[in-house]
Amino acid sequence: MSAAIDNPARAGSGRLIASPERARALAGRSGPEVRIEILEAGAIGACLPAGAVHQGVAFDTSLLAPTPLDALGTPAAGVLIMLDQVTDPQNVGAIFRSAAAFGARGLILQDRHAPPLIGALAKAAAGAIDKIPHAREINLSRALERLEALGWRTIGLDGE
Repeated sequence: MSAAIDNPARAGSGRLIASPERARALAGRSGPEVRIEILEAGAIGACLPAGAVHQGVAFDTSLLAPTPLDALGTPAAGVLIMLDQVTDPQNVGAIFRSAAAFGARGLILQDRHAPPLIGALAKAAAGAIDKIPHAREINLSRALERLEALGWRTIGLDGE
């Protein structure tokens, strides 16, 4: 949650809802442009999709825009992770979290065969979607060719 609030790409967007206790804890940490709407815990739950779990705070904000592949891949240094048809939101969230822990520069997801960076994925990522940039590409083979032209070396891994 705090990574999303601190992310300049989300500045001024969204609705931050918190219980009175959580609002006091967030008051000093959220920037001046973030207004906290205070609601009781039950009312916060009513604002969320069915089955969503909160801990006294919720941030309804816009989706993060993907980074263009050429911007993500320049300069050709570090590690980029490309996911091919990884569709489980919790797995993708865990990969974002691991990528942040190991210092990856970014993730490349398929445009049509990857979940949106919301809900269970965002929760599993534990803030990493706001720390690690991502690109969305329609054709991963062409994306690999573009990265190679930028000076990247590719290594393919398979779960089998």
